[in-house]
Amino acid sequence: MVVFSNMLRGTREINQTRLNNIWQKLCEYLGLSEYEAKVYIALIESGHANARTLSIISGVPRTKVYSVLKKLIDINLVIEIPEEPRKFAPTPPEAALKSYLRSYKSS
Repeated sequence: MVVFSNMLRGTREINQTRLNNIWQKLCEYLGLSEYEAKVYIALIESGHANARTLSIISGVPRTKVYSVLKKLIDINLVIEIPEEPRKFAPTPPEAALKSYLRSYKSS
């Protein structure tokens, strides 16, 4: 799990292979869907973005981005920034995954 946590740090310039590896691990460890993992990673990479930009960065169809963001907000991985147009930001991985990492270490 430490490897997973380290992979999420410094993701400014992620190559496609590494990006695929990260979203697959998010799916495996956290039970996220492919789209949820890709949008979360895109937010970590960009810092904050609107839905259109997230669609472009993540490769998730724009028609799916809002429902994916709603799910990520519900599970505290994303916060909505009150602006027009609506923007979204990731909860930092260290904070978002803290309880999961704690339960993983104790098992």
